[in-house]
Amino acid sequence: MKISDVTYAPTYFDAYISQVADLELSEALQQSLEAIDALDLDKLHALGDRVNELPVLAVGFTLFGHQNHHIRILEEPYFPILQTV
Repeated sequence: MKISDVTYAPTYFDAYISQVADLELSEALQQSLEAIDALDLDKLHALGDRVNELPVLAVGFTLFGHQNHHIRILEEPYFPILQTV
């Protein structure tokens, strides 16, 4: 599924989702994982222990965890439906 396949758009859609490329969901996930893998941990550590009172490394894990959270939101209600098809 691509963003362009979405027929109903909630009010916040344009503010967030439409700002990314119109890719298949699996390709978007792969690009996100590659971007995380490409992070230079030494540069993150060089920024210091805190940025806005949150450790820089924690920001990276928070981003990844948030993405995983949304994947689970999709998997839990919808993947069981696909198994019955």
